[in-house]
Amino acid sequence: APDIPINVTVMSSLMRNTYQKTPFDMALFPELSGGPWKSPSRWTTPQAVDNATVCWERPIATFKSIVSLVGSSSSESNIGGTVWFGPHSALTTIYVPFSPNMNHLPISHTDNSLSSLNRNVSAFWASRFLYQVSEIKSEFMLADIRIAQSELEAKSLKLQEQLAETYDGDVQRLTDAYSRNALDAVSAWWAISDTLVMRYADGYCNGCGHPDVGRDIGYDQDWLDSVVT
Repeated sequence: APDIPINVTVMSSLMRNTYQKTPFDMALFPELSGGPWKSPSRWTTPQAVDNATVCWERPIATFKSIVSLVGSSSSESNIGGTVWFGPHSALTTIYVPFSPNMNHLPISHTDNSLSSLNRNVSAFWASRFLYQVSEIKSEFMLADIRIAQSELEAKSLKLQEQLAETYDGDVQRLTDAYSRNALDAVSAWWAISDTLVMRYADGYCNGCGHPDVGRDIGYDQDWLDSVVT
């Protein structure tokens, strides 16, 4: 049996795993590979090193992901099953719930194209754009993103609980409630990218809110000690 109850929050956290707190932690190993901001990202590497192919670990929260899903169901719910849908990497996505009883999905989750950045509309590009932004200062930005994910997904969980208790078979009402929630979440997700750019513009902490961090953030000390001689 698991040590803790398995729920949507636990599974969402698992989907965002990059081997944290293990010998394979992508932010820390191999040494220096995460850069000064401890990025868990590793790009496809065509170059060889000492005539050997370079291969990186591929975490659950890889950016090479179109979508990740968390399913939930309860015999006590009037709705039945729910799919929590998260486009692009789970690391920077926002999971929102949808019911199979809905008669359509919101435009945020249907108007998505890999070849067209549909700003302020596309859920996929909101998450993908945020992933790119997070690479500017991964250690700080991903911490901020986790807080925002927790807050927005808590709102979705609250909505889910309300609908599970009150759903009376009105499919349109159900569809409207889930759609509004998804659209609001995507709108907030586009906004957080701009917020983070302003917060860390030009390498500074512009009121970034992290304790013990002055305006001049500088670099991670271990990384700095390794590259400055």
